[in-house]
Amino acid sequence: MERSVRAFVAAVPDRGPSIGVRGEMTADYLRGLGVRDVEVIGCPSMFMWRDRLGVEKRTPTLAPDGRISITVSPYVRAMVPIVMRHVERYPNLTYVAQDLETLDKLVRGEPPREAARQDPIPVHTSPPVFAQDQVRFYLDPWPWIEDLRAVDFSFGTRIHGSIAAILAGTPTVVLAHDSRTLELARYFGIPYRRITDADEKPGRRRAVRGGRLRVAQ
Repeated sequence: MERSVRAFVAAVPDRGPSIGVRGEMTADYLRGLGVRDVEVIGCPSMFMWRDRLGVEKRTPTLAPDGRISITVSPYVRAMVPIVMRHVERYPNLTYVAQDLETLDKLVRGEPPREAARQDPIPVHTSPPVFAQDQVRFYLDPWPWIEDLRAVDFSFGTRIHGSIAAILAGTPTVVLAHDSRTLELARYFGIPYRRITDADEKPGRRRAVRGGRLRVAQ
């Protein structure tokens, strides 16, 4: 995609003084192309509350009846064991979908053959979370943020799912599966785990990276 990127960044100086990028990885890529007017700014949505951003840890440990919100990128197959384990462990878990294909299935349904396909990742309507009304799709960020205020913990591969939780004051962990989610989590200090490290055997625990955000215990 280098040719397209070069054409795009060549047009930007006609509209503004610099290019804002999500993190250092993107900045380094553009600098490698010879682009000098690059500024790392992260994601603008994180500045919604300006300096009044705070996250409150509501419970010391997550009980089996804890209110959990999970986001899943359907193409990240490493989420299969994670989804299966947490759906079984937390009956009050809610899956927040963010892709248009799932929205279409929620509104229109699926042909019987497709709906019957078994896949732990909720790409079809066969997983129990659909039958048990545990799937949500928000067309507007405000009710999403408001609902997340009542959640004990949020996690998943969708970076904006974690950002919505932060804006709601809810603890979150990003499961970083690509450079985009990883560099945003690093830049803002959002707690994260690499997806390759997240599916570990019971009894093994690793420190969660990140954490520059102010957390009230």
